Amino acid sequence: MFQNQYINYSGKSILTVQVTAVKFSQIEVQTEDGRHGVIPEREWSWDRSIRTAPRSFVVGEILSAVWLPEKNRGEQLYFSLCERENPWEKLEERYKKGTYVTGEIVSIRSFGVFVQIEPGITAVIWNRDLPIFGNEIPADLLTIGDKLRGVIALLDVANRKIELSVNKFLEEIGIEDLDRRAEMVEELFGIIERKANAAQKATKKSLEISQQVTELEPKKAERILILDDEPVFRKKIKEALQYLNTTIDEAENHQQAEALLASHTYDFLIIDINLNDRKDGIEYGEEVLNRYPHTQLIYCSAALNRRKSVEDLSRKTRLFIPFVSKANGHFSIDIKSIVDQFIAGKITISGHSFNQLNDLQFGSQLNSLPLTQALLQLLQPLIDQESFSQAFVLEVFPGLRKTALIAHFPLEQDVHDKIDFDALYFSPVRNVLETGESVYHREITEFEAIEGTFKNLFPRYTYRSCMGAPIFIPGKPLRYVLYILDAKRDVLPLKQREQILRTADQIGIAIERSELREVMMQSNDNQNRGHLLGSLIHELSNKLPGIQESFTAGLVQLETSRFGAALKYLQPLQKSLDDLNVLFYAYSRLAHHQTQDDLNLNEVTHKAIHQLRSYARERVVELYFDYDQKLPPISGYATQVEQILVNLILNAVQHIELQLERFRVLAQHLPALDEHFNGFVHFSTRLRPGSCQIRILDSGPGIAYDRQKNIFEWGTSSRDEGQGMGLYISQNLAHSMGGKLYLADTIRFIGSLFVLEFPLPENYEYHE
Repeated sequence: MFQNQYINYSGKSILTVQVTAVKFSQIEVQTEDGRHGVIPEREWSWDRSIRTAPRSFVVGEILSAVWLPEKNRGEQLYFSLCERENPWEKLEERYKKGTYVTGEIVSIRSFGVFVQIEPGITAVIWNRDLPIFGNEIPADLLTIGDKLRGVIALLDVANRKIELSVNKFLEEIGIEDLDRRAEMVEELFGIIERKANAAQKATKKSLEISQQVTELEPKKAERILILDDEPVFRKKIKEALQYLNTTIDEAENHQQAEALLASHTYDFLIIDINLNDRKDGIEYGEEVLNRYPHTQLIYCSAALNRRKSVEDLSRKTRLFIPFVSKANGHFSIDIKSIVDQFIAGKITISGHSFNQLNDLQFGSQLNSLPLTQALLQLLQPLIDQESFSQAFVLEVFPGLRKTALIAHFPLEQDVHDKIDFDALYFSPVRNVLETGESVYHREITEFEAIEGTFKNLFPRYTYRSCMGAPIFIPGKPLRYVLYILDAKRDVLPLKQREQILRTADQIGIAIERSELREVMMQSNDNQNRGHLLGSLIHELSNKLPGIQESFTAGLVQLETSRFGAALKYLQPLQKSLDDLNVLFYAYSRLAHHQTQDDLNLNEVTHKAIHQLRSYARERVVELYFDYDQKLPPISGYATQVEQILVNLILNAVQHIELQLERFRVLAQHLPALDEHFNGFVHFSTRLRPGSCQIRILDSGPGIAYDRQKNIFEWGTSSRDEGQGMGLYISQNLAHSMGGKLYLADTIRFIGSLFVLEFPLPENYEYHE
């Protein structure tokens, strides 16, 4: 079974070993002659990128490992897998001093940062080579996972030393004119498709533009375990995965799961979070990962507020752990989609797309409905299927001590006459709002209903059980509550209570969508009445004086009969009039309600640029465009596409302005970073297989890695005065039209690339 040992590049012995145990931070192995050893996680691979999923191992697996006797721990041998190769070999053929390279920060110290250029090749960037002030340290601006672009300032292969300089790169591109700098950054992000040189090929993984999808080895699905205490959900998940022709086992509690895990090897564990036997699914999942790291976890739960716990576990373990909500009927389809992604060897680095999958599907169904109608559609099955008596959705205003009814089922004409909303605030409704927890009461006595705690809670209804569930909206204070009253049962079974909580989660999404539409309508009104008018006046004030001057000068020349000389004054007049026509058309389209129609993305993009070109130039930012004339018309709303682009332009210009202010202060020791180092935003449209794209590239400060996962969430802003709504609204606008908006790539101090993407029309045949 074992092979003979041999020698690697460094003269060290390579032995064949067998895996005997897999732990979270190391694997235990055994040699052919029975000696025991370990391979720590840091010795598994040269790759230190946090974007890379760690390698998985299976007990019994045969490996070729380098023995490092100087690191032995007593009788326990120390092995390495990465030392089998020499990443520095032929490095000088790929890199030379002065080469531009991009790398990922893998370590931050007070004196500088360490950047991985490629697996096994790590360079240092000293503080003096970073655009930071003397009293700052790298941790003030940078995080592990950030990408940096620099120039190789020192290359010493013999001693395995590389030094980069970000400042040198900024100085060199600062010397170039604006057109050339825009072209350099476009090449960096891959917008101009040219044959890559050797250095670009070596760093292709960190430079290519994608939807943050990484290629992995396809994952097996020979055996799957479903751990859920509700048989109905186990059945639905099993039916959804039946097409795999694999063995699917079920467990209703963690004791049953333990017995199955001890007897079989599972490729996937689909686990509920809240288990009846009080074993927390998050904690149990972490235990499973420690003992069986080759098993892929997928969480499936109705408790949407536990999603953050799953994300925290993902960050802690550096593994992608999806979360799927049971809050709608599509959850089994979503699990199937995730399993398919793993089997195909493609997973999303950020769980954001999967985390929002259910919300988007849900929102697409109810997004166009008025809030009351959407809520009634949610409450009706709750009453019909679960046989409850009443369901109420309430909005509470603590400052006013008032409660309003926003939805009620079954509908009754005199429902408002039966409820004292002023008194309702002083009731268990207020308790739910203040504690933020579900409240359940059973066996309510007649005294309690008439004189006690419940005297103000729908006093004219007779009921025996009562449950109140808070309605959470991410990033917003709690002020909504769902109350269920039942006149038939003393005790609500657990299944019914879980159904109430799932409905509360769905109602939260519906309310969030409704509030979002309201915000967008208000935004449109503000643009129509304020921003649009102000911008239009600004544009007119810029154009009209020039028109008047050119026209007056032309008339003077005509009066002296020098007709030829008059032409040079009249030609700019025509160009200004053309610009005014475009501006008036853009503003008039935004100022009126617009129906969904076939859109020319080039025209829509150009109108958005026209609106903010003067605003950008005042802040020393130039707006560029490069249009693909082969784009077919797409279906959508021009006002919404323009609003998305306007939001992106404003974000980019404001962040570029902040960076330019920083560069001006730093110009004392970085001469290139002065007032001539201005910024740009580049727009390009591209036809791609299956989609039309608008790419928005800026020369701003980039987005820190630890913020990239939540930049599209409500209330997230990197500016003190920002409200954190622009990207959130923009992404929802894109989704409402069947498109998507995502961050494709970002490099600190260099810029970011956003992509707004729409599907091609049906029956459209794509040609290269």
